[in-house]
Amino acid sequence: MATLQELHNEIERWYMYMLLYAPVDGSKFNVPVPGTEHLHKQLFVLSKELPGGSIRFENWPTGPYNPRLSCVKDCCIEVDSTIRMLDGGCLQLTDKGLNAARVVWDSEPDLIREHVIGIKEFMNDMEYREMMFYIYSTFPETAENSSLLDDYERHRVDVACSLFVKEKATLSLAASVAGMRSDDLAYILHDRGVATHVAEDIEGFVPPGAS
Repeated sequence: MATLQELHNEIERWYMYMLLYAPVDGSKFNVPVPGTEHLHKQLFVLSKELPGGSIRFENWPTGPYNPRLSCVKDCCIEVDSTIRMLDGGCLQLTDKGLNAARVVWDSEPDLIREHVIGIKEFMNDMEYREMMFYIYSTFPETAENSSLLDDYERHRVDVACSLFVKEKATLSLAASVAGMRSDDLAYILHDRGVATHVAEDIEGFVPPGAS
């Protein structure tokens, strides 16, 4: 198994292990990540919380993407046997990977672990469109090469409502996703039978990257 220093020298693997190892909603550790796109986007949001631009992403047609992360992930599956791909494309640590990730996790300060847990809890149950539209709205520069903008324009109001109902967004953030004023989105939510105070009342609610 790689030493702690060897793992730390491969920064994409280091934080990929942390994301895969992290619990969700107080459950057991090693909760699967829904797939490669979720892995890239969660790590992208996490990179905004790390010092000095530790991990760099490119703006690809499918949003922020790190080619090296994909190579490292494939190596972990096909060579190192530290990650397995489950049915439906979900990614999870193997027993070997779990041992390595635990060492990484225990070496990080509480603040970084809290960031990782918060991002995974926030994004892991998002549908693909919800995740992408959240990324594009919060980090608009990532949409500059996007092939998804037509789909974004067609579905952004429905996705904004969904994010609000799931308490993934305040009214103001959901309105940003929808591309309209908060008052206008509130009328749409009211017509759909949704009370518009719900997410706004969550104490300290600050979605990752939205602060």
